[in-house]
Amino acid sequence: MVTRITGGMYRGRKVRSRTSRDLRPTLESVRAAIYSVLGDLFVDGAKVLDLFAGTGSLGIEALSRGAVHADFVESNGGRCRDIKASLKELGLEEFGDVYPGRVEKVLLRLRQSYRLVLAAPPYDDDPWGQIMNTINDNNILDVDGLVVTDHRKNLELSNSYGDLFKRREKRYGDTVVTIYGVGVR
Repeated sequence: MVTRITGGMYRGRKVRSRTSRDLRPTLESVRAAIYSVLGDLFVDGAKVLDLFAGTGSLGIEALSRGAVHADFVESNGGRCRDIKASLKELGLEEFGDVYPGRVEKVLLRLRQSYRLVLAAPPYDDDPWGQIMNTINDNNILDVDGLVVTDHRKNLELSNSYGDLFKRREKRYGDTVVTIYGVGVR
């Protein structure tokens, strides 16, 4: 499976991953829309956390657009190796770390915060309550940071999870992107 980076320094470069029925990379058009909404100034200099990383395309896209570091969390060992290989192929290995394991467990071990948290779990999963509350309770998100979720259209996410409040929601075909931030704005 091949996806292309939609913007930044590595625009047009390929991110490769093994094909699997349970792998659903975020579509290029949706990734482009997410980063268009966020804007380059928000991503530039950011530390990024890519949850349910899959191919790693969301986090690699952030690095391409100026993020200083991206951490990738993925439970599938083969996909972790693919993400590491993609980072190496692009010369980004020193700017990204891959954490193998279930997102719910890895989140409890992280001891840093991020400006941008990206979460695109498999469509058949609904981990949102646990994931969002863990992000909130463990101060994983910077005060001025955002959580960007990618989920199926018929799954309604809560308006808030602790101090994380829904800021924006937009549908792209069968996918909905919902953005959360700390506090009400």
